Amino acid sequence: MSTTSTTQDSARAGAAPDQGNRTERLREVAGWAGFGLLLGTVPTAFLVLRRLEGSGFGPELLVPAEGRGVWQIPVLIAVVVAVSLLRRDRREPNPNPDPDPEGPVTPGFPFLLGSALVVLLLVLWTHLPRASFVFTAGLFDVGYGVRPAEAALWGIGLPPLLGLVLLLVSHRWPRTRTRSRRWWLTPLAVGASLALLADPAVRALSEHVPTRHSVLDGSPADPAPYPASVERLGWEWRPPEGTAVADVERGPLGPVVATTDGVFGLDGATGGELWSYRRPRGDVLVTLHPGADRAQVILRSRESLGRGIPAEDPLRGGDVVLLDTATGGVVDAFETDTVASRNAHDHSLPGLRLSIRDDYDGVGLGVRAEGGTDHLWWFTLEDEPGAVEDGMVCGTDELRLRSDTWGENLLVQGDQLLLSYRCADPADFEDEREAREHLDRDDDRFVSHLLALDLYTGEENWRRTWDASDGATSSWVALSDGGPALNPGAAPAVVVWSLVERAHVVLDAEDGSDVMVADPDGLLSTVAHADTGGAVTARTERGTDHQGAERDDTVLERLDPSGEVVEVVRLPAPDRTGGHTDAPTGSPVALTGGAALAFVGVEEARNRGDLSLTTAPFRSSDPGPGEPTTGVASLVGGKERWKYQLKWEASWPRAEVVPGAVVSYLSEEGSAVYGWLP
Repeated sequence: MSTTSTTQDSARAGAAPDQGNRTERLREVAGWAGFGLLLGTVPTAFLVLRRLEGSGFGPELLVPAEGRGVWQIPVLIAVVVAVSLLRRDRREPNPNPDPDPEGPVTPGFPFLLGSALVVLLLVLWTHLPRASFVFTAGLFDVGYGVRPAEAALWGIGLPPLLGLVLLLVSHRWPRTRTRSRRWWLTPLAVGASLALLADPAVRALSEHVPTRHSVLDGSPADPAPYPASVERLGWEWRPPEGTAVADVERGPLGPVVATTDGVFGLDGATGGELWSYRRPRGDVLVTLHPGADRAQVILRSRESLGRGIPAEDPLRGGDVVLLDTATGGVVDAFETDTVASRNAHDHSLPGLRLSIRDDYDGVGLGVRAEGGTDHLWWFTLEDEPGAVEDGMVCGTDELRLRSDTWGENLLVQGDQLLLSYRCADPADFEDEREAREHLDRDDDRFVSHLLALDLYTGEENWRRTWDASDGATSSWVALSDGGPALNPGAAPAVVVWSLVERAHVVLDAEDGSDVMVADPDGLLSTVAHADTGGAVTARTERGTDHQGAERDDTVLERLDPSGEVVEVVRLPAPDRTGGHTDAPTGSPVALTGGAALAFVGVEEARNRGDLSLTTAPFRSSDPGPGEPTTGVASLVGGKERWKYQLKWEASWPRAEVVPGAVVSYLSEEGSAVYGWLP
């Protein structure tokens, strides 16, 4: 028993020195790797600044200035510590061939490194952007949206931080003359390489957002028919926690819902999710077009316009994914340098990609095939042969493909691309410059054009023109989609408005021929729906009720193709808002059997209430101001509690008719999408 114990003690005694030497070697390796990280920080900063500054890179960047000290401090700390360590190595050489394993550590070692580490931690904690990565955005509960210059601070600040930690762990001054060059050069090179790789690694990590993608199993079922009227709340769908509904448009099987982190396809009859594409906490921009069979998802790594970025600052390019709105499958994926700016856009079309250029060089439109790089065709107002009259000055106000405020002068409808613009003879002006300055003004010398181009070939399908003799007095022509063809046997139509004061011209989308002229007379008049079988106009009419109180009524009139009013719906304010006269209401929705209007029944706190719907059938006669149409009903939605107090100017409810239902929603975090059924 004693012999065995003695043997084990002897074995442990013999192993202890080897174990201690191995630990000291690992510490020394860590020290040299940390020293390499410090040295590599300097060229890393040089390369990062060169990439960010481009032609503006120069010695002036070394001059302290506001915002510049953020990256200068980590570099300065790395230089000071590295120079101190090298000077220590030269000043106190150890002549012994086998130096003390602990190294000649002095009180200056932990003081120098500890002070540098404290200063660096303070700088990084106060200046590192917390929104640079999805996981840091979630940890600190901030919105993800990284700018390249801010993310670069991570690449410059982290290498010296890790280097200082490794040096403190090593507990020794790095020495070059007591070890062979191969011993210390390898960990030094590894540390320097890690510092140089920090910036591209940080950039790749900052742009990585996990994607959750589900597609429809099997072939899509036939869509449910459009409802003639709705009478009940059939379903509700809520976005994932922490997100909000941004947009809802008509899809082939029901609503397509864009949220702040992705897009969902729902069944209109049941509200069930058919497919989804999400990047949780990611920074995305979803583009939807009414009735289109594609949804475009821009995967970005910068904040969107309206979240602190000036309007003239183009967003950094990124990946673009096109989804089939029936199945959710990816039909195309590509990269673009500028995914959203004032002057250059890429938009998804049925099987195509549309590029728009609108700048001082003129207006240009081009179409690429999905997955292709070359344009199938390119159109410009200035250069396209036969597109405009020879010698005419032609142009348009800023191209608007989707604009709720000013309307569109560029519209995708079916397999056509419609473009409105104006032309004038420069001989009617002092010079061509004056003619171009008047492009966005009311001027009878201009002729308004509407051009329909084939999406796949760029060839002209049809053209319409209007001049002063036709009453075309607007400074620009706005276009809108008439909506789905609801009347029996009808075909889609395009609505041209702002062409003649208050009048809306309805054209057959097939050949551009006149269908009718809708001329609603009243405040905020518009066309709620139009096809070749007729139209529904909506207007706000101010009047007094039987008690003499002033009120605004919403009046919808159904017109036949001759322009005659055949049916009408009148919704007085108290009846369309459930008694909440200050609650916001959306635009009316026209159905074949009646009309619907979304409104918010808000409680006194203004961050609680319900998203409801007023419906009424069309009647043959107008009951008059202040009198609701018989059969009007208010359908109450679920109780909502919004995160913030509602602001009427930014929280208008919307309603859309989709296959199987009328859907309504409010763009507030936590709000649901409601499906109203027959």
